Amino acid sequence: MKRYILIVAAVALATVSCSRNYDVNPTGEGAEIGFGTWAENLTKAPLTGFAANDEFDVYGYKVNSGTNTTVFDGDDVKYDGSKWDYSPARYWDPSATSYVFFASFPKDLLTTAPAQTGLFVSNELAYDGRDEKLLIAQKKTVETAHFGEEVPIVFKHTGALVDFKFKKHNDLAKSKVTVTAFSLANIDTKGKFTVASYDGTTNDPVGKTVSEVAGLGWEVAETPVKNADAAPYKITSNVALAAETGTTTATAADLLTNLVIMPQKFTTGEGAQTFTIAYTIEDENGIVNTYTPAAIKLGTFDKSDPNPTPGDPANNPSDYIGAWMPGVHYTYYITINANKIVFTASIADWVTTAATGHHYLLN
Repeated sequence: MKRYILIVAAVALATVSCSRNYDVNPTGEGAEIGFGTWAENLTKAPLTGFAANDEFDVYGYKVNSGTNTTVFDGDDVKYDGSKWDYSPARYWDPSATSYVFFASFPKDLLTTAPAQTGLFVSNELAYDGRDEKLLIAQKKTVETAHFGEEVPIVFKHTGALVDFKFKKHNDLAKSKVTVTAFSLANIDTKGKFTVASYDGTTNDPVGKTVSEVAGLGWEVAETPVKNADAAPYKITSNVALAAETGTTTATAADLLTNLVIMPQKFTTGEGAQTFTIAYTIEDENGIVNTYTPAAIKLGTFDKSDPNPTPGDPANNPSDYIGAWMPGVHYTYYITINANKIVFTASIADWVTTAATGHHYLLN
C-alpha cells in the first residue's frame, strides 16, 4: 500500500511543438518558453476547470557550462481561457544544456521558495473540506531536444481525499437500518506544507518529516483550527443502508464523500480525531431501536490488509492508519450489526479513472 507518495489521476495533455527557429529574436535566442495546458476540464478539487485568469507560480533555471542561471523566480503564469501566458517573455537559450522547472498552484501561496531548489514552504492555509488548497508540481527537467516545445507542468495534490461509506450486516437483511447522524470532530484544518525533496524516480515533491511521520509535509498551525460541525463534515439527512453482499464496496451508502482534508497525524489522547454516529434499527416487526454510540477515534481503523504477514498478531499497531498523507485516498467502510459496528479502511493513491467521472490533474 502506497501511503506516502503524491499521486493524482492522469488526463490528456495537449502539447504543441513550437518552431525551433533560433533566429526569431534579435538576441539570437530561441523560441519563447511556453507552458502546456490541459485538454479536459477538472471535475474535482481544486476547481471545475481552469478558468480565465487562473494563475500558477513558476520557478526555473537553465544550466549552461555547469552554471545555473535563474530564469523564472515565482513568475505568475496566467490562463486566458485557451493558453497560459506570462510577462515579460523568456526565450530558450540554444547554448544551454538543460532547463529545470518547479511550480505551485494557485499563485502566491508560498512564503519561502528558493528558485533553484523547489524546496517550497507554504503560507498557513485553511482547508474547508471541499477544495484542494495547494498543489505542487513535479520537478521538470527539459533537455535540449525539447527546447521550443511547451513545458508540461505536472501538479500533485498535497491534500488527502477521504470517503466514508456505510452498509448493514447480512444479519440485518430483514431490518431497516438508518443512519440519522454522522459527523467528524477534531480534524485539523489549518497548517503549512513544506517540500523537503523530490523523489529520484518520478520527481514527485516529497513533504518533510513532521511529528515523526515521514513525508507528511503538513505542520499544524501554531494556533490550531478544527473543522466546523457542519457540512461537508457531517450529514444533514437520514441515510438508509442496504445489506452487505460479501464485498467491501457493494451496496455501501455514501455518507461523507470527496472530503479534501489537510494531511495530519492522528492523536490518541484528548482531542483525538473522531467520528460520532447515531442510527436506528427497525426490525421486521416494526420495533425500532435507537443507537447513539460514543465518539470513535479514527486512529483505530484497520487498514484491512488482504495479505497479512504470517505470524502478525491481531491488533498490531502497524495495522492501523496513523495519519492522513498527501496525495492519498482513504475510503472507510463501516458495517452496522445489531450489537456492534465493524469498520475497515482501504488506502490507495489519489487516482481515479475515466469510468468514475472524475479527472483530477494530469500525470
